[in-house]
Amino acid sequence: MRKSILTVASVAALAMPLLAFTPTAGAAAAATPTCKTVAGSATFSPALPPLGNTTTVKSTVTATGKASSCTGGGVTSATMSGKFKFAKAGNCTTLAQGTGGAITGPVTFKWNTGTTSTIGAAKLQQVSGNAFQSTVTGKITAGTFMGKTESLKVTFALTTGECSSKPLSKVTFTQVAPGLTIK
Repeated sequence: MRKSILTVASVAALAMPLLAFTPTAGAAAAATPTCKTVAGSATFSPALPPLGNTTTVKSTVTATGKASSCTGGGVTSATMSGKFKFAKAGNCTTLAQGTGGAITGPVTFKWNTGTTSTIGAAKLQQVSGNAFQSTVTGKITAGTFMGKTESLKVTFALTTGECSSKPLSKVTFTQVAPGLTIK
């Protein structure tokens, strides 16, 4: 009897340290990041013709940026890059009216940990009723967080004169709360 009590006590003593490494429900929920700060710029090539010009072009948007203040998923920041091709020709008028439609393209996140996440076909879509906001969403198809979905809403700003008196070639963007999320 004494031997069996010692055996149970020994097994319990060995198991106690393992409990400290068992994930909790809260730890599982924090397995993907949310980044509160996102900023960057995007270029249009060719530039979109200004308001009043009926010429339309199929532009490619090349975006680069940085996500920071990230929590969850073991990362704290990332650099981002994406390239989106307009499916239909447009100009500043179609952009202002929100009639250009969604565009898709690859997006890559390079995390501060040295790992990457790639979205093969992210969707860039203007927010209905707001010509200066867009959403970027897509399923991560390779790398860290594969199978999870990225979501980001941004507000973009034009430089003086672009779209009104000269073609739109570049915008800057910042996040709209809650920022970049991966779920």
